[in-house]
Amino acid sequence: MNGIYLVCSAGRQDLPLGQALTAMLARSAATDPARLEKTADATFCGAVMHHGRLVSGGLAVNPRGDALLLTGGSWLPGALGLSTPEEVLQQLASRPIPSGPLLRGSYLLALHRPVDACVVVETDPFGFYPVYYCLDRENNLHVASELKCLVPKVSGQIDLDALAEMLHFGSIITDRTLLTGIWRLPPHHRLSYRRGKLQLIAYPRPRFGRQREPDGEFYVGLRSAFEGYLRRFADQPELTAFLSGGLDSRLALAAARRAGLNVRAITVGEPGSLESRVAAEFARSQAIACESHEISGERFPGWFERGVHLTEGRCPPGHMHYLDRMLTGPPITSPILHGVNGDAFMGGDLELDVPAGLSLAQARQRARQILRSYVYWPAERQQQAFSPQLLARMPEVATRVAEHLFRRLDFAGDYSDLLWFRIHFRVFGFIVPCLMGQILPWSDPVVPYSDPEVFAWCADCSHAAIRQRQLQIRWGQACYPEIATMPRVKDGVVIPLTGFDPKLYETGYRRLQRAESARYYLCRLSVGRINLRRTETYPFYDQWFRRWPPVREYVEGVLLGPSSLDRGLWRREGLTRLMQDQRRGRNVWHALGGVVQAELLLQQLLSGPTLERNKHHEQLSGFDHHPGVQRRSVSAGYPGLDSGAGVS
Repeated sequence: MNGIYLVCSAGRQDLPLGQALTAMLARSAATDPARLEKTADATFCGAVMHHGRLVSGGLAVNPRGDALLLTGGSWLPGALGLSTPEEVLQQLASRPIPSGPLLRGSYLLALHRPVDACVVVETDPFGFYPVYYCLDRENNLHVASELKCLVPKVSGQIDLDALAEMLHFGSIITDRTLLTGIWRLPPHHRLSYRRGKLQLIAYPRPRFGRQREPDGEFYVGLRSAFEGYLRRFADQPELTAFLSGGLDSRLALAAARRAGLNVRAITVGEPGSLESRVAAEFARSQAIACESHEISGERFPGWFERGVHLTEGRCPPGHMHYLDRMLTGPPITSPILHGVNGDAFMGGDLELDVPAGLSLAQARQRARQILRSYVYWPAERQQQAFSPQLLARMPEVATRVAEHLFRRLDFAGDYSDLLWFRIHFRVFGFIVPCLMGQILPWSDPVVPYSDPEVFAWCADCSHAAIRQRQLQIRWGQACYPEIATMPRVKDGVVIPLTGFDPKLYETGYRRLQRAESARYYLCRLSVGRINLRRTETYPFYDQWFRRWPPVREYVEGVLLGPSSLDRGLWRREGLTRLMQDQRRGRNVWHALGGVVQAELLLQQLLSGPTLERNKHHEQLSGFDHHPGVQRRSVSAGYPGLDSGAGVS
């Protein structure tokens, strides 16, 4: 995955970090572009790079020995163009490091200054680029954008609290990872390591004013911010837009065209997908080249394990459909334009109905209600499938996550706090890791809805005006009328973009739910023999499990193999019954797939990847697994909670 791996010694400050990184990049640049290369040398310096140099980042070293690794972003006072690592390092080398954020936009930055004996690592407000850290036994700091880089530096014990989060919510919401001692740097935070002392610094979070009614001036300002972000990529020969039938990606594509960028489109779906048909038709109506990639569930065993290896569990197993395109189609090397967070920040999907005058206790209770499980487990299946050690972590997982977020957000209980709580849970904990996990192994993301200036305009928009996509629709009609040339698709419902009627979606969605209920009961009554295909929206992995015997064989091989059962986390009888539930019509793929993903990830982290064992992998082209990943055998332990991690 694009990013960094660096080490700073607590005892030695004279390691030639800049020289080592420069040599490493030279080796990486000479690597076959079809491979993702990881390198390391005796100085314990290294990096994870793609095609030798990231599109919007790279390495800068000055004569004093300061080194900067940068992905994305731009210098705060800078012009529209993306700042180079050299420009950013020049700004930082000759003055005290500012106390506030160093860059704007989506970025990951790591700075080493030998004269100060310090390392500074910083993430953007929305945490688009993953970064992990740990301290080894000598109190040396290790920072990486991949968990795999840090595994040899820790004990290899499984963090069962993190595993419980992953199985309960579908993703890990807190700062934990599946291995004790390795932590994820939260969004909008700075990690500072100076002379052996590590500190996390949280930046003040944005507030939701929710006061301004959108008018012509508002639309012009929002358009200026939106297209201003996109023009920072004007020097790129091409952008590749992930296009759905919905509004978020359509608006981003229209704005990129208005900003003068060269854009092509890709749409992904099962054969006959309504989303893909509408997306491709819209692209054609705008004279934009569009590739329509059809997903075959039969290919699932050939790429799922590699997908887990690349995304490291950040993308839940029910949302990995883009990986079929990435791992079986021709490579995409241009930056990828995505509508991620359009529904959350501009579409109003996360807005809340909150009574006035809530007390802090009432607000905390409302926040706990927001933190509901997104994974369906049939009654008693957890009891049957999980070990006693894991079961002991499950009952209080939601409470633990809620208390973690209350502390992290300095939760005071007003509307802005509640909305930011929901964004942390849904956006930072699920949406961003999910979608960026599908993009970052190959290219840089272009995500205009998450630009801080765009976010600020949307956060100021009134509560009523932003709900039910009203802001997006009216802004699009005013500034990008071409988006209304055909209806949009939301959750399988076709909705015209003229004559806005919120009841249209509600009526259509109820109709689809009735049809889905009929399909579901027919599937249950036939014990899975009748499994009618759904084509209204994105792929449903539960169909793949029922329809394709190789998928069932693969899942059974992962879960009931000796390495899985010997780990002591799972019970054969419960896993077998969970697979039977899925086969016979219960839609429990999020639970079953989550266990498969967790087991695969633990195998890869603790024993090294064994991707070559799968007979389907030779069907994949243009991709090889990381040659630098160390293989080692580590016995899984069940330690107590270790929340310190050396953080002061």
